[in-house]
Amino acid sequence: MPKYSKDEEKRQRTRRVEIFKSECKDAKYYEKACAECERHIEEIENAISGIHSPTWDKIGTSTSFHTIDHFGLMEKREYWENKRDVYKEMLDWILECISGVKPGVYKPYVISTCLCGNTVEKTAYEIETDPVHFSVNLYNAIANGVTDDMIAKRELIKNRMRTLKNTQERSKIRI
Repeated sequence: MPKYSKDEEKRQRTRRVEIFKSECKDAKYYEKACAECERHIEEIENAISGIHSPTWDKIGTSTSFHTIDHFGLMEKREYWENKRDVYKEMLDWILECISGVKPGVYKPYVISTCLCGNTVEKTAYEIETDPVHFSVNLYNAIANGVTDDMIAKRELIKNRMRTLKNTQERSKIRI
C-alpha cells in the first residue's frame, strides 16, 4: 500500500523542495553564526585561562582583583558549543540533501541555484536551455534528493535550536 495518495505525494514533494530551498537561503547565516559561536567560545576560553584583553576588562586592571566565575563561564561555553554544533548540523543537513541528488547534470545546478543564489532563469540561460524545462528537472532532482527521512532529521535539528533559544531566554545569566 502506498505511503501517500498521488495528490498527497505531490504536496509532500513540493513541501520537501520548499523546505530545502529555504534552508539553503539560510546557509550563509548558519556559517556566520558558527563563526560567531567560535568567537564567543574563544573569548570564554581566554577568560577561563586567565588571559584578559581590553574587550573583557578595562586596560590596566589585573586578574588578581577579579573573581572569575568558572562555573558560569563553563556554562556559557557549553551553551555556545551546543549552539555552534546545531548550526553545523544544519549545514551538514544541507550538504547531505545535496549529496542525495543523483549524480549527473543537475547536481551542480542545485548548488548554483539553491546555495549560490543564482536564479533558475539565469542558470538556464547560461546553459542554453529552456527555463521551464530546466526548472521542472531541477525541481525533480531536488525532490528526489530530499527524502521524508531528511525532513524528519531537519525537524530534530530545529527542535534542538528551539530548545537552545528557550534555554537562553530562561537563563538568569547573560549569554
